[in-house]
Amino acid sequence: MMSEPPTCLIPQNALTPFDCWSLPDEENKIFLHPELNIPVEGLTLMTGEGDLTALAFDIAWRCVNLNFGKVLYLRSDNFPEHSSFPAFLERRSPRFQGTIPIQFSTELQYWPPNLSGIPPLQNFMWLIMSSKKFIWKRWPYVTSKITSCLEANLDLCAKGGNKFAFLVLEGQVNFEPQSDFYATMNRLKNNGMTVLIVTPKPPRGISRNAIWDTVITMKKWRAHHCGNHRLVADIRTRTGKRNCQVRYQEYGNLWICVPDKRDLLREPVREMMAAGLNAKQIVAAINARYQGLNKPLTESALAAMKRFWGFRTYRPEKKSRTKRAVQRNVGVSDFR
Repeated sequence: MMSEPPTCLIPQNALTPFDCWSLPDEENKIFLHPELNIPVEGLTLMTGEGDLTALAFDIAWRCVNLNFGKVLYLRSDNFPEHSSFPAFLERRSPRFQGTIPIQFSTELQYWPPNLSGIPPLQNFMWLIMSSKKFIWKRWPYVTSKITSCLEANLDLCAKGGNKFAFLVLEGQVNFEPQSDFYATMNRLKNNGMTVLIVTPKPPRGISRNAIWDTVITMKKWRAHHCGNHRLVADIRTRTGKRNCQVRYQEYGNLWICVPDKRDLLREPVREMMAAGLNAKQIVAAINARYQGLNKPLTESALAAMKRFWGFRTYRPEKKSRTKRAVQRNVGVSDFR
């Protein structure tokens, strides 16, 4: 049987590390979506598999319900007139508004729609745009040399009474030219805007750029026989990585995000490693003091989490490796 490590070997703050401990990213920050680590006044990129449109739309609607400001949802399509987004909105319409047709338009529209002509109380507007447009390039009709087409249109909306605090750009996003894209993103963040870009496959190198506060990669929870209603989110922040299960509830018409309970072990494991405990002692301490895991922690699971968190340390080799000498096959012909 595995014996519990002596109490004297465990740091005092590791005896009850799970009750009042929070993830490092949550310190001094306000989050639009704490489970997915989407910060207010930050830049977030979401990529991968699954129904990303539905998830992005729910995140935008969450922003409206939390009163974080006006939301602009830009859907980028190769052929805007034939976009599937209006059909998606009709499926999302409240039952009492199901008779209101949702059609493509080149102008901003309110959500949910209404027939009265009076702007609704909700601060949610949407527009379908062409993915062929270079919205990051400088707009030739403004005097500023650094204002992009996107920023110029946001300024026009602000002058008309629609100052947006949260921008969602979803679909077939065109990141070209990339230098202008990065410059625009930095200016929007410095101006206090929350930006969420959702696209299945961004160009290589976009997701690894340092401008992002959070990069979320969605994947199906298993390779075969898995629908779009159950996903696993790999969340990369400036301080590390974490996992989150994302599930869609049909009866409630909403997405539920459940953080991986193993993320709560990250800082306690770091502290125990700093205190000099080995893997067997860390596993015994966690299993004895934390009952929130679905099954007891094992040393192999701990090693996998250490690799995921970047906690694994390797001792340097005392003797450098040398290539093994290639033995020459000796045949009869060598003696002739």
